[in-house]
Amino acid sequence: MGRARSLQVWSRAALQNMASNATSYSWRELEHAQKIGRVPSALQLTDPHETADEAFAAELSRSTRGSAFLAGVSVNHHCAVLPSYGIVIVASSPPVILDLAGGCCRPQAPIQRGQLVQAHKLAAGKAPPPMWARKGSLLALANEVTNRTVVHRWLLHVFHSHSTTYFHSIAECGYKLMWSLRLLRTHPQIRVMHASKFVGALLEILGLPDRGFQSPHLQPAFARRLSIPPSLTADFGRYLGPAMRALAGAVRAPSGLRLATNSSPVPSAPTVLVVRRGAGRTAGGRAMLNHDELILGLRELLPPTVMLKEFPSEGLPLALAASAWGQAHVAICPHGAGSTNMIFMPPNSIIFEILAEEQKGRVYKGLAASLGHRYFNCVYNRTAARARSQLGFARNAPYTSFVLDVPWLLDLIRQSGTLEALAPPAHSPRGRLSSPARPPRGRLSSWLPSTPTWIPWRG
Repeated sequence: MGRARSLQVWSRAALQNMASNATSYSWRELEHAQKIGRVPSALQLTDPHETADEAFAAELSRSTRGSAFLAGVSVNHHCAVLPSYGIVIVASSPPVILDLAGGCCRPQAPIQRGQLVQAHKLAAGKAPPPMWARKGSLLALANEVTNRTVVHRWLLHVFHSHSTTYFHSIAECGYKLMWSLRLLRTHPQIRVMHASKFVGALLEILGLPDRGFQSPHLQPAFARRLSIPPSLTADFGRYLGPAMRALAGAVRAPSGLRLATNSSPVPSAPTVLVVRRGAGRTAGGRAMLNHDELILGLRELLPPTVMLKEFPSEGLPLALAASAWGQAHVAICPHGAGSTNMIFMPPNSIIFEILAEEQKGRVYKGLAASLGHRYFNCVYNRTAARARSQLGFARNAPYTSFVLDVPWLLDLIRQSGTLEALAPPAHSPRGRLSSPARPPRGRLSSWLPSTPTWIPWRG
Protein backbone atom coordinates (compact mmCIF):
# COMPACT_ATOMS: atom_id res chain seq x y z
CA MET A 1 0.00 0.00 0.00
CA GLY A 2 1.50 3.37 -1.01
CA ARG A 3 2.05 6.22 1.41
CA ALA A 4 -0.82 8.27 -0.01
CA ARG A 5 -3.23 5.33 0.20
CA SER A 6 -2.18 4.62 3.80
CA LEU A 7 -2.61 8.30 4.71
CA GLN A 8 -6.06 8.34 3.11
CA VAL A 9 -7.12 5.29 5.12
CA TRP A 10 -6.29 6.68 8.56
CA SER A 11 -7.42 10.23 7.79
CA ARG A 12 -10.74 9.02 6.34
CA ALA A 13 -11.35 6.78 9.35
CA ALA A 14 -10.66 9.63 11.74
CA LEU A 15 -12.81 12.12 9.84
CA GLN A 16 -15.70 9.69 9.59
CA ASN A 17 -15.65 9.12 13.35
CA MET A 18 -15.38 12.84 13.98
CA ALA A 19 -18.93 13.49 12.80
CA SER A 20 -20.34 11.71 15.84
CA ASN A 21 -17.95 11.45 18.76
CA ALA A 22 -14.97 13.80 18.46
CA THR A 23 -14.19 15.94 21.54
CA SER A 24 -12.72 19.44 21.28
CA TYR A 25 -10.19 20.78 23.75
CA SER A 26 -8.83 24.23 24.47
CA TRP A 27 -6.25 24.78 27.23
CA ARG A 28 -9.09 25.34 29.68
CA GLU A 29 -10.76 21.99 28.88
CA LEU A 30 -7.41 20.23 28.91
CA GLU A 31 -6.56 21.67 32.31
CA HIS A 32 -9.91 20.47 33.65
CA ALA A 33 -9.32 17.01 32.15
CA GLN A 34 -5.95 16.88 33.90
CA LYS A 35 -7.51 17.76 37.26
CA ILE A 36 -10.09 14.97 37.04
CA GLY A 37 -7.68 12.43 35.51
CA ARG A 38 -9.37 12.21 32.09
CA VAL A 39 -6.74 13.42 29.63
CA PRO A 40 -7.29 11.47 26.37
CA SER A 41 -4.90 8.54 26.04
CA ALA A 42 -3.61 9.93 22.74
CA LEU A 43 -2.18 12.95 24.56
CA GLN A 44 0.70 13.28 27.01
CA LEU A 45 1.45 16.42 28.99
CA THR A 46 5.07 17.57 28.76
CA ASP A 47 7.03 19.30 31.52
CA PRO A 48 8.53 22.63 30.38
CA HIS A 49 11.48 22.07 32.74
CA GLU A 50 12.46 19.23 30.40
CA THR A 51 11.67 20.90 27.07
CA ALA A 52 12.38 24.61 27.50
CA ASP A 53 15.54 26.63 26.99
CA GLU A 54 17.76 26.28 30.07
CA ALA A 55 17.57 29.97 31.04
CA PHE A 56 13.78 29.98 30.63
CA ALA A 57 13.41 26.74 32.61
CA ALA A 58 15.54 28.17 35.41
CA GLU A 59 13.26 31.21 35.68
CA LEU A 60 10.21 28.97 35.64
CA SER A 61 11.65 26.96 38.52
CA ARG A 62 11.89 30.14 40.60
CA SER A 63 8.53 31.67 39.66
CA THR A 64 6.00 28.88 39.13
CA ARG A 65 5.97 26.93 42.35
CA GLY A 66 2.40 26.00 43.19
CA SER A 67 1.07 27.61 40.00
CA ALA A 68 -1.58 26.22 37.70
CA PHE A 69 -1.38 24.30 34.45
CA LEU A 70 2.01 24.65 32.78
CA ALA A 71 2.31 21.68 30.46
CA GLY A 72 2.78 21.47 26.74
CA VAL A 73 1.13 18.64 24.83
CA SER A 74 2.64 15.68 23.00
CA VAL A 75 0.58 13.70 20.49
CA ASN A 76 1.82 10.22 19.60
CA HIS A 77 -0.81 9.43 16.93
CA HIS A 78 -1.21 10.36 13.31
CA CYS A 79 -2.64 13.84 13.09
CA ALA A 80 -3.42 16.66 10.69
CA VAL A 81 -2.69 20.33 11.40
CA LEU A 82 -5.05 22.86 9.82
CA PRO A 83 -3.32 26.25 9.53
CA SER A 84 -6.70 27.90 10.13
CA TYR A 85 -6.20 28.83 13.78
CA GLY A 86 -3.66 25.99 14.26
CA ILE A 87 -6.34 23.34 14.80
CA VAL A 88 -5.11 19.76 15.16
CA ILE A 89 -7.17 16.67 14.26
CA VAL A 90 -5.82 13.59 16.08
CA ALA A 91 -6.63 10.28 14.37
CA SER A 92 -7.17 8.42 17.63
CA SER A 93 -10.22 6.42 18.60
CA PRO A 94 -12.25 8.43 19.37
CA PRO A 95 -10.81 11.36 17.41
CA VAL A 96 -9.69 14.50 19.25
CA ILE A 97 -9.78 18.13 18.11
CA LEU A 98 -7.09 20.33 19.71
CA ASP A 99 -7.65 24.09 19.52
CA LEU A 100 -4.57 25.12 21.47
CA ALA A 101 -2.69 27.55 19.23
CA GLY A 102 -4.26 30.71 20.63
CA GLY A 103 -4.26 34.12 19.00
CA CYS A 104 -6.67 37.02 18.68
CA CYS A 105 -9.43 37.95 16.20
CA ARG A 106 -10.77 34.42 15.96
CA PRO A 107 -13.75 32.37 17.15
CA GLN A 108 -13.76 31.39 20.80
CA ALA A 109 -11.84 28.20 21.52
CA PRO A 110 -12.37 25.33 21.39
CA ILE A 111 -13.83 25.07 17.90
CA GLN A 112 -16.30 22.19 17.82
CA ARG A 113 -16.38 19.49 15.13
CA GLY A 114 -19.35 21.14 13.38
CA GLN A 115 -17.45 24.45 13.12
CA LEU A 116 -14.29 23.20 11.40
CA VAL A 117 -15.35 23.88 7.81
CA GLN A 118 -16.87 27.25 8.72
CA ALA A 119 -13.75 28.24 10.68
CA HIS A 120 -11.50 27.31 7.79
CA LYS A 121 -13.55 29.45 5.40
CA LEU A 122 -13.39 32.34 7.86
CA ALA A 123 -9.62 32.05 8.12
CA ALA A 124 -9.32 32.01 4.32
CA GLY A 125 -10.81 35.49 4.16
CA LYS A 126 -10.82 36.68 0.56
CA ALA A 127 -8.66 33.77 -0.62
CA PRO A 128 -10.55 30.88 -2.25
CA PRO A 129 -10.89 28.05 0.29
CA PRO A 130 -9.63 24.56 -0.63
CA MET A 131 -11.94 22.00 -2.21
CA TRP A 132 -12.85 20.22 1.03
CA ALA A 133 -13.97 23.52 2.56
CA ARG A 134 -15.94 24.48 -0.55
CA LYS A 135 -17.72 21.12 -0.44
CA GLY A 136 -18.38 21.55 3.27
CA SER A 137 -17.07 18.08 4.02
CA LEU A 138 -14.14 16.98 6.17
CA LEU A 139 -14.11 13.67 4.28
CA ALA A 140 -13.04 15.56 1.17
CA LEU A 141 -9.88 16.54 3.06
CA ALA A 142 -8.74 12.89 2.97
CA ASN A 143 -9.33 12.77 -0.80
CA GLU A 144 -6.86 15.60 -1.35
CA VAL A 145 -3.93 13.45 -0.20
CA THR A 146 -1.60 12.50 -3.07
CA ASN A 147 1.69 10.63 -3.52
CA ARG A 148 3.45 13.96 -3.05
CA THR A 149 1.92 14.58 0.38
CA VAL A 150 4.59 14.75 3.10
CA VAL A 151 4.02 12.93 6.40
CA HIS A 152 6.42 14.36 8.98
CA ARG A 153 7.99 12.08 11.55
CA TRP A 154 7.66 14.66 14.31
CA LEU A 155 6.18 18.13 14.00
CA LEU A 156 6.05 21.16 16.27
CA HIS A 157 3.83 24.02 15.21
CA VAL A 158 4.28 27.53 16.56
CA PHE A 159 1.67 29.52 14.66
CA HIS A 160 -1.84 30.68 15.44
CA SER A 161 -4.47 33.00 14.04
CA HIS A 162 -2.23 36.09 13.74
CA SER A 163 1.32 34.79 13.55
CA THR A 164 2.53 36.46 10.35
CA THR A 165 3.08 39.90 11.91
CA TYR A 166 6.22 40.95 13.77
CA PHE A 167 4.78 41.25 17.28
CA HIS A 168 3.00 37.90 17.13
CA SER A 169 5.99 36.19 15.49
CA ILE A 170 8.50 37.40 18.08
CA ALA A 171 6.45 37.59 21.28
CA GLU A 172 4.07 34.64 20.80
CA CYS A 173 5.85 32.32 18.37
CA GLY A 174 9.20 33.18 19.99
CA TYR A 175 7.65 32.28 23.35
CA LYS A 176 6.74 28.85 21.96
CA LEU A 177 10.22 28.37 20.51
CA MET A 178 11.84 29.09 23.88
CA TRP A 179 9.36 26.69 25.53
CA SER A 180 10.56 23.99 23.12
CA LEU A 181 14.21 24.90 22.49
CA ARG A 182 15.80 22.12 24.53
CA LEU A 183 13.40 19.61 22.93
CA LEU A 184 14.32 20.85 19.45
CA ARG A 185 18.05 20.61 20.14
CA THR A 186 17.74 17.14 21.66
CA HIS A 187 15.64 15.71 18.80
CA PRO A 188 16.95 16.86 15.40
CA GLN A 189 14.12 15.05 13.59
CA ILE A 190 11.55 17.61 14.79
CA ARG A 191 10.40 20.08 12.12
CA VAL A 192 8.95 23.46 13.10
CA MET A 193 5.83 24.48 11.20
CA HIS A 194 5.35 28.26 11.12
CA ALA A 195 3.75 31.01 9.04
CA SER A 196 6.22 33.92 9.14
CA LYS A 197 9.59 34.95 7.77
CA PHE A 198 10.36 36.38 11.22
CA VAL A 199 10.08 32.93 12.80
CA GLY A 200 12.43 31.64 10.11
CA ALA A 201 14.93 34.35 11.09
CA LEU A 202 14.59 33.39 14.77
CA LEU A 203 15.27 29.74 13.98
CA GLU A 204 18.43 30.70 12.11
CA ILE A 205 19.67 32.87 14.98
CA LEU A 206 18.89 30.10 17.47
CA GLY A 207 21.10 27.70 15.52
CA LEU A 208 18.23 25.79 13.86
CA PRO A 209 18.40 27.13 10.28
CA ASP A 210 17.16 24.01 8.50
CA ARG A 211 14.54 22.88 10.96
CA GLY A 212 11.57 25.02 10.01
CA PHE A 213 9.17 25.18 7.10
CA GLN A 214 6.65 27.88 6.30
CA SER A 215 3.29 26.25 5.77
CA PRO A 216 1.51 27.03 2.49
CA HIS A 217 -1.56 29.16 3.09
CA LEU A 218 -4.43 27.00 4.39
CA GLN A 219 -2.79 23.72 3.38
CA PRO A 220 -2.88 21.02 6.10
CA ALA A 221 0.24 19.27 7.35
CA PHE A 222 0.34 15.61 8.37
CA ALA A 223 2.55 14.06 11.03
CA ARG A 224 3.08 10.81 12.89
CA ARG A 225 3.91 12.72 16.06
CA LEU A 226 3.26 16.27 17.20
CA SER A 227 4.35 18.60 20.00
CA ILE A 228 2.33 21.68 20.97
CA PRO A 229 3.81 24.33 23.30
CA PRO A 230 1.30 26.41 25.30
CA SER A 231 -0.06 29.64 23.88
CA LEU A 232 -0.02 33.08 25.43
CA THR A 233 -3.53 32.95 26.82
CA ALA A 234 -4.45 34.73 30.04
CA ASP A 235 -3.26 31.70 31.98
CA PHE A 236 0.22 31.79 30.47
CA GLY A 237 0.74 35.54 30.16
CA ARG A 238 2.73 35.69 33.39
CA TYR A 239 5.48 33.61 31.75
CA LEU A 240 6.01 35.99 28.82
CA GLY A 241 8.73 37.97 30.63
CA PRO A 242 10.94 34.98 31.45
CA ALA A 243 10.55 33.64 27.92
CA MET A 244 11.39 36.97 26.29
CA ARG A 245 14.44 37.50 28.51
CA ALA A 246 15.67 34.04 27.52
CA LEU A 247 14.94 34.78 23.85
CA ALA A 248 16.79 38.11 24.00
CA GLY A 249 19.79 36.39 25.58
CA ALA A 250 19.78 33.71 22.89
CA VAL A 251 19.57 36.31 20.10
CA ARG A 252 22.50 38.29 21.56
CA ALA A 253 24.62 35.18 22.06
CA PRO A 254 25.76 34.36 18.48
CA SER A 255 29.15 35.80 17.60
CA GLY A 256 27.68 36.85 14.27
CA LEU A 257 25.58 39.47 16.04
CA ARG A 258 28.65 41.11 17.57
CA LEU A 259 30.51 40.96 14.28
CA ALA A 260 27.59 42.45 12.38
CA THR A 261 27.27 45.44 14.67
CA ASN A 262 30.96 46.14 15.40
CA SER A 263 29.94 47.62 18.72
CA SER A 264 29.51 46.70 22.33
CA PRO A 265 25.99 45.47 23.25
CA VAL A 266 25.80 48.31 25.83
CA PRO A 267 27.34 51.69 24.94
CA SER A 268 29.28 53.81 27.39
CA ALA A 269 26.60 56.56 27.44
CA PRO A 270 22.86 56.23 28.13
CA THR A 271 20.83 56.15 24.93
CA VAL A 272 17.35 57.35 23.94
CA LEU A 273 15.86 55.57 20.92
CA VAL A 274 13.07 57.18 18.86
CA VAL A 275 11.13 54.95 16.45
CA ARG A 276 10.48 56.52 13.04
CA ARG A 277 7.42 54.98 11.37
CA GLY A 278 7.13 55.49 7.62
CA ALA A 279 4.14 57.39 6.24
CA GLY A 280 4.22 55.62 2.87
CA ARG A 281 1.50 53.14 3.80
CA THR A 282 -2.28 53.29 3.56
CA ALA A 283 -3.56 56.37 5.42
CA GLY A 284 -0.07 57.03 6.76
CA GLY A 285 0.69 53.91 8.77
CA ARG A 286 0.44 55.61 12.21
CA ALA A 287 3.46 57.70 11.31
CA MET A 288 4.36 60.75 13.42
CA LEU A 289 4.42 63.42 10.71
CA ASN A 290 6.48 65.89 12.74
CA HIS A 291 9.05 63.32 13.82
CA ASP A 292 11.94 65.71 13.12
CA GLU A 293 10.38 68.34 15.36
CA LEU A 294 10.41 65.83 18.21
CA ILE A 295 14.08 65.05 17.52
CA LEU A 296 14.88 68.76 17.68
CA GLY A 297 13.04 69.11 21.00
CA LEU A 298 14.76 66.07 22.48
CA ARG A 299 18.20 67.38 21.55
CA GLU A 300 17.42 70.54 23.49
CA LEU A 301 15.87 68.66 26.45
CA LEU A 302 18.27 65.76 27.03
CA PRO A 303 21.56 66.10 28.89
CA PRO A 304 24.60 66.38 26.60
CA THR A 305 25.91 63.03 27.88
CA VAL A 306 22.87 61.21 26.41
CA MET A 307 23.02 59.66 22.96
CA LEU A 308 19.93 60.16 20.78
CA LYS A 309 19.29 57.58 18.07
CA GLU A 310 16.55 56.94 15.54
CA PHE A 311 15.30 53.48 14.68
CA PRO A 312 13.99 52.56 11.22
CA SER A 313 11.12 50.26 12.12
CA GLU A 314 10.75 48.45 8.79
CA GLY A 315 13.21 46.27 6.97
CA LEU A 316 16.06 45.98 9.49
CA PRO A 317 17.35 42.42 10.03
CA LEU A 318 16.39 40.95 13.38
CA ALA A 319 19.95 40.71 14.69
CA LEU A 320 20.60 44.40 13.94
CA ALA A 321 17.31 45.42 15.52
CA ALA A 322 18.27 43.46 18.64
CA SER A 323 21.62 45.26 18.77
CA ALA A 324 20.09 48.73 18.33
CA TRP A 325 17.47 48.24 21.04
CA GLY A 326 19.95 46.49 23.31
CA GLN A 327 21.88 49.78 23.52
CA ALA A 328 18.86 51.90 24.48
CA HIS A 329 17.64 52.75 27.97
CA VAL A 330 14.67 54.87 26.87
CA ALA A 331 12.44 54.22 23.86
CA ILE A 332 9.85 56.62 22.39
CA CYS A 333 7.54 54.67 20.09
CA PRO A 334 4.43 55.47 18.09
CA HIS A 335 2.15 52.47 18.51
CA GLY A 336 3.26 49.64 16.25
CA ALA A 337 5.04 46.32 16.00
CA GLY A 338 8.48 47.90 16.39
CA SER A 339 7.77 48.27 20.12
CA THR A 340 8.18 44.50 20.37
CA ASN A 341 11.94 45.12 20.33
CA MET A 342 11.76 46.34 23.93
CA ILE A 343 12.52 42.70 24.82
CA PHE A 344 16.15 43.44 23.89
CA MET A 345 16.49 46.53 26.13
CA PRO A 346 18.44 46.44 29.42
CA PRO A 347 16.45 45.82 32.63
CA ASN A 348 14.54 48.79 34.12
CA SER A 349 14.36 50.63 30.82
CA ILE A 350 11.70 53.28 30.16
CA ILE A 351 9.08 53.05 27.40
CA PHE A 352 6.94 55.92 26.08
CA GLU A 353 4.26 54.59 23.75
CA ILE A 354 2.36 57.22 21.73
CA LEU A 355 -1.07 55.89 20.83
CA ALA A 356 -4.49 57.13 19.81
CA GLU A 357 -7.25 57.38 22.39
CA GLU A 358 -9.32 54.55 20.87
CA GLN A 359 -6.35 52.49 19.66
CA LYS A 360 -6.94 48.75 19.76
CA GLY A 361 -4.29 46.11 20.34
CA ARG A 362 -2.78 47.67 23.45
CA VAL A 363 -0.37 44.85 24.16
CA TYR A 364 2.85 46.71 24.86
CA LYS A 365 2.01 47.86 28.37
CA GLY A 366 1.67 44.23 29.41
CA LEU A 367 4.86 43.29 27.58
CA ALA A 368 6.77 46.11 29.31
CA ALA A 369 5.41 45.07 32.72
CA SER A 370 6.41 41.44 32.15
CA LEU A 371 9.96 42.57 31.33
CA GLY A 372 10.22 44.88 34.34
CA HIS A 373 10.37 48.08 32.27
CA ARG A 374 8.74 51.37 33.26
CA TYR A 375 5.93 52.17 30.84
CA PHE A 376 4.07 55.41 30.09
CA ASN A 377 1.19 55.51 27.66
CA CYS A 378 1.00 58.88 25.90
CA VAL A 379 -2.57 59.12 24.63
CA TYR A 380 -3.71 61.62 22.01
CA ASN A 381 -7.02 62.27 20.28
CA ARG A 382 -6.56 61.79 16.56
CA THR A 383 -9.79 63.68 15.82
CA ALA A 384 -8.46 66.89 17.38
CA ALA A 385 -7.60 69.52 14.78
CA ARG A 386 -3.98 69.91 15.88
CA ALA A 387 -3.38 66.14 15.65
CA ARG A 388 -4.52 65.91 12.03
CA SER A 389 -2.59 65.88 8.81
CA GLN A 390 -3.20 68.77 6.43
CA LEU A 391 -4.36 66.18 3.90
CA GLY A 392 -8.06 65.61 4.28
CA PHE A 393 -7.98 62.01 3.05
CA ALA A 394 -5.47 61.07 5.78
CA ARG A 395 -7.65 62.21 8.68
CA ASN A 396 -9.23 59.89 11.20
CA ALA A 397 -8.59 56.63 9.37
CA PRO A 398 -8.02 53.54 11.58
CA TYR A 399 -4.27 53.58 10.97
CA THR A 400 -3.78 57.22 10.06
CA SER A 401 -0.67 59.30 10.48
CA PHE A 402 -0.81 62.06 13.06
CA VAL A 403 0.83 65.30 14.23
CA LEU A 404 2.31 65.13 17.71
CA ASP A 405 2.02 67.93 20.26
CA VAL A 406 5.78 67.98 20.89
CA PRO A 407 5.83 70.38 23.91
CA TRP A 408 3.22 68.16 25.58
CA LEU A 409 5.35 65.03 25.16
CA LEU A 410 8.53 66.80 26.27
CA ASP A 411 6.72 67.93 29.40
CA LEU A 412 5.64 64.33 30.11
CA ILE A 413 9.25 63.23 29.78
CA ARG A 414 10.29 65.88 32.31
CA GLN A 415 7.58 64.79 34.75
CA SER A 416 8.39 61.10 34.40
CA GLY A 417 11.81 61.27 36.03
CA THR A 418 13.51 60.17 32.83
CA LEU A 419 16.05 63.00 32.89
CA GLU A 420 17.10 62.02 36.43
CA ALA A 421 17.37 58.39 35.32
CA LEU A 422 19.63 59.34 32.41
CA ALA A 423 21.94 61.51 34.50
CA PRO A 424 25.24 59.70 35.17
CA PRO A 425 25.56 58.78 38.88
CA ALA A 426 28.49 60.40 40.66
CA HIS A 427 29.97 57.02 41.66
CA SER A 428 29.82 55.57 38.14
CA PRO A 429 32.04 56.18 35.11
CA ARG A 430 30.87 59.23 33.17
CA GLY A 431 28.03 58.39 30.83
CA ARG A 432 27.15 54.99 32.34
CA LEU A 433 23.57 54.31 33.34
CA SER A 434 22.81 52.24 36.40
CA SER A 435 19.35 51.66 37.87
CA PRO A 436 17.08 54.65 37.14
CA ALA A 437 17.04 57.11 40.02
CA ARG A 438 13.79 57.83 41.84
CA PRO A 439 12.52 61.41 41.42
CA PRO A 440 12.57 63.81 44.36
CA ARG A 441 9.78 63.39 46.90
CA GLY A 442 6.57 65.15 45.86
CA ARG A 443 7.61 65.75 42.27
CA LEU A 444 6.38 62.64 40.53
CA SER A 445 3.78 60.19 41.72
CA SER A 446 3.49 58.95 38.11
CA TRP A 447 6.88 57.21 38.27
CA LEU A 448 5.00 53.94 38.70
CA PRO A 449 3.34 53.22 35.35
CA SER A 450 0.24 51.72 36.98
CA THR A 451 -0.65 55.01 38.70
CA PRO A 452 -0.08 57.91 36.27
CA THR A 453 -1.22 61.29 37.53
CA TRP A 454 -0.50 63.44 34.50
CA ILE A 455 -3.39 64.10 32.14
CA PRO A 456 -2.77 62.94 28.55
CA TRP A 457 -3.24 65.43 25.74
CA ARG A 458 -6.72 64.88 24.32
CA GLY A 459 -7.11 68.02 22.27
